[in-house]
Parts: sequence; C-alpha cells; structure tokens
Amino acid sequence: MTRSIIPVVVLLCTFLFTGCSTEEPEYVAERLTVEELNTSAGFIWFPAETSLYQPNPVKVSEVRDNFTSSTKAVIFVRPTCSCRGTQKLFPQVVKTLMEANVPMDRVEIYSVRSTRDQHPYQDRITLNELPAVFIGRSDTITVGFVEADYTGFNADTLVARALLRR
Repeated sequence: MTRSIIPVVVLLCTFLFTGCSTEEPEYVAERLTVEELNTSAGFIWFPAETSLYQPNPVKVSEVRDNFTSSTKAVIFVRPTCSCRGTQKLFPQVVKTLMEANVPMDRVEIYSVRSTRDQHPYQDRITLNELPAVFIGRSDTITVGFVEADYTGFNADTLVARALLRR
C-alpha cells in the first residue's frame, strides 16, 4: 500500500512546485473619488487630516485663478502608509483643491500598492515615490511634486507653483 501512495505524492509535489510562480502579481491602480476617500477603510485618517488643514487664502486664490477647464491634477497615493506624505501632504493637497473650488472631476486620485502598479498614465508618468502629485493640461501631464518637496505646511504652495509651471 505504501508503494502505491508514493507515485501519488510525487505527482502531487510536482504539481504544487510547478504551479508556484516567483513572479509578483501585477496590481492596477484604483481610481477613487473624494467621497470614497472619506469612507474607505484604507483612508480612515483622511477626513480628520483634511479638516485640520487650513490652506493659505492667497495660495488658494492662486490655485483658483490658474486651474483652468483644461487643467487636471493626478494624484497617486498608498492608502495604508503611515508616512507623512500620505497622511499629511496628500489630504492637504486635496483640501487646497477643494478650497479653490476645483471641480473634483478634474482631480484623479489613484490608490496604489507600490510605484510599480499599472496605471492609466504609465506611458507618461514614472512613479518613483508615493504619494506623487502631477499637474497638467488635458492629457499632457507635465509637472509633479513628491513628499521631498513638502515641509509640513506648504501643500498649498506646492500646488500653486505646479500650476504656474505646467
């Protein structure tokens, strides 16, 4: 009886080992609305951080004046990251855009697991770190900024500057 089990075990082990892959699965960025950010478990901190930030009215005015109907903002963020850029910069950027009355259909927010995730702009944008914010016109994304540009209170300035450089 033991001899008849051995071929089955060998076959099963062969199947298991050949079925395993060392390739990482490809993840695809998920587009989220501000409403979804406010209710998503991965962004539980977002509503509180957004409400705490009070952008500079002068910078909000600059954003309002320079964010035209052909302008768009594209933001990539990792939801459960506890880093300063994700939990501070990202909500401050969104709050600045909201205060400037930027139509939220001109703001694309993508939840990603890593900089290697597939996303709609991968032919034009290479993600090197997260969060990452890009500003452009229509389908041309030209200017971006990341956490390294952030001092803890200058999200409004970063958005205003990016709009002037696009």
